[in-house]
Amino acid sequence: MIALPIGAHVFLARDPVDMRKSIDGLTLWVAECIGRNPQSGDVYVFWGYNRRLMKALVWDRNGFILHYKRLEKGRFYIPALPPHSTTWSITADHFAWFMAGLDFETLSVFPELSTPNYC
Repeated sequence: MIALPIGAHVFLARDPVDMRKSIDGLTLWVAECIGRNPQSGDVYVFWGYNRRLMKALVWDRNGFILHYKRLEKGRFYIPALPPHSTTWSITADHFAWFMAGLDFETLSVFPELSTPNYC
């Protein structure tokens, strides 16, 4: 599992990306297609045409890290995004579910409980 940097946002690409792209091609895509700084520390998630391949690009203090995952069975769930947006911001929980190949739109997190002070 990928350890996300504290405070990082996760952006899922709307359209499939050529999985032959590596760090240079994906950083260029982030800068030119969505107008974001690839060195922001945010996580940018890309998926292949057949939805079995996924790459996640993240800046780590002094260099880029490129994570790659291939599902041996099944496909990554890609939600329908509005045509005018190039990415979708997802939570860390949704990212973990995405990595597991789950439909993260139908899953939900238990609500956080607030407990009274017993002392």
